[in-house]
Amino acid sequence: MAHLWQHHYGRLSRSGYHSAEWAAKMQTIGFMPSDTGQPGGKITGQRMTHYIDEGGKFSQYCEERLSKDFVIPFVELWGETAKGGKTKSKSKFICVTCGAAAWGKPDLRIICAECDEVLEVDL
Repeated sequence: MAHLWQHHYGRLSRSGYHSAEWAAKMQTIGFMPSDTGQPGGKITGQRMTHYIDEGGKFSQYCEERLSKDFVIPFVELWGETAKGGKTKSKSKFICVTCGAAAWGKPDLRIICAECDEVLEVDL
């Protein structure tokens, strides 16, 4: 969000460079810019990360919300993902009684012909 703020309201610097203006905005939000991700790192530069400023705005906001049984509802819209972030097109199903296995679309309901059991997705 600090990048977006700087793009619209600040002065853009060379491509990929995190300027003192960007660093100041990060600090007002409650994040400490650092080239190492740890206290004591440089606050400007080409490759940057940050850590949470304990007592800063972000930290205070989180403490306030989390102390009130704050819940973020999670709804998965795209199905299971495989390694590499790709959506799974097939799942392995196993019969827990006889061990028979089958592959198919993740939302299939498969019944074992030998045991008459519903196969479960093998995680």
